[in-house]
Amino acid sequence: MDQPQLDERARAGAGGIPSEQDREDVLRRLLQRFETGQLPADEYTSRVQAVQRAATVGDMVAAAEAPSDVASVVDAVDALLLARQTQSKAGPARSPRYVWAGMFLFFMLVLVVLGMWLVAHAKALHNSGNTGTLVPAALVASATGGPGTGV
Repeated sequence: MDQPQLDERARAGAGGIPSEQDREDVLRRLLQRFETGQLPADEYTSRVQAVQRAATVGDMVAAAEAPSDVASVVDAVDALLLARQTQSKAGPARSPRYVWAGMFLFFMLVLVVLGMWLVAHAKALHNSGNTGTLVPAALVASATGGPGTGV
């Protein structure tokens, strides 16, 4: 159907159910407005839905040809999605680089503490073996039944 005939029917307040061809013509005009940059994507989507729900030709043409409102009203679903996105980004972003640096510093601290403990206890650990240097000879002789024990 021609666009002028569709516009005449809309101005005349043509009632009844619009044909599929009428819907296709209106949607094609709406797509042309979107492709030329006259409509943002969200407004284009809402107008396509309005054209699909329209009960008369006049309602379809009115939905498609209404002037573009740059500051369009955000519906409840979009507001909810925006709120969720801003809440998830509210905290400071932590880079994995800082996590690895923190882990590296923690393990270095553990190694330093372990090393200090080993240095402090190295003599005791070294001398804990039964080398015979720290055990008096009299105790060794008495334990083995050697000379001078009187056994």
